[in-house]
Amino acid sequence: MHAWKLEPHVNHIVMWLRFIDDMFLIGDGTDVEFEDNFEILKKNDICLDFTYEISDKEIVFLDTRIYIAEGIIQTTLHRKETATNAILHAESHHPENLVWSIPYGEFLRIKRNCSEENEFKRHSNETRERLVKRKYPGKILDKCYSRALTKSRNDALQRAERKTENEKIRLITDYNVEARNLKKILLKNWNILKLDPTLKDIIGSEPSITYRKT
Repeated sequence: MHAWKLEPHVNHIVMWLRFIDDMFLIGDGTDVEFEDNFEILKKNDICLDFTYEISDKEIVFLDTRIYIAEGIIQTTLHRKETATNAILHAESHHPENLVWSIPYGEFLRIKRNCSEENEFKRHSNETRERLVKRKYPGKILDKCYSRALTKSRNDALQRAERKTENEKIRLITDYNVEARNLKKILLKNWNILKLDPTLKDIIGSEPSITYRKT
């Protein structure tokens, strides 16, 4: 679908965005004109089919609900009515840092999706309840929420740049119940390796452990 262009086929389009096979369009035409356009789109030579929803009040795109309030386009988080609490359990067999990164990631996603602060706070409270049910500690949730709250929405909407690291020695292994002890042993003895004049400039200041995806 990446090679297929929308513009030559549809009129009255002010803006269109696409994520994989979902599209979001803003136009200045009538409902009838949009419906006619999409009937034309269905007649293509690459077997693309389209379903669509048209509204001048609110519409859902992926996990975002877009609506108009006092003549201004606003956005908020959308959660399907059939959605279950599928957040990873805090006591599951996974690296410890996920107990911090998952709540922060959830609150940050809400920050990105909600253009109004009251909506951010409402959805954050609902998400916090789901996280508590999955045994995430209250203190961690409070810190993660505060971190997301103080972050500006403009910053939250920016694509995160991955930090580039110099060539670094990594221990790549499967995650297991002894992972914490393994890291403690490495940290305790890392200075021994750093005493080696050849190794000290290669291994870095602390051990780097990467767990394989299961």
